[in-house]
Amino acid sequence: MTPAAPAVNGIQVPPERGCVLCRYGAFDSAGERTCTCPDAGLPAPTSVVLVRDARGACGPDARFLDFPGLHS
Repeated sequence: MTPAAPAVNGIQVPPERGCVLCRYGAFDSAGERTCTCPDAGLPAPTSVVLVRDARGACGPDARFLDFPGLHS
């Protein structure tokens, strides 16, 4: 399990928190968080750790993040 990000003002945000909110986030059969974003060019659901890596399709800035209300 990846440790939580450092606390800022006492609030801890889990890594890849955006992926938990994102409409493309899913869980695989082992319970691991995966990404299913069609625009990311993924051949199959892929671990968010890989997708959000600095060299991953979405990157640390969550390029493909999308959730209801984000663009309204």
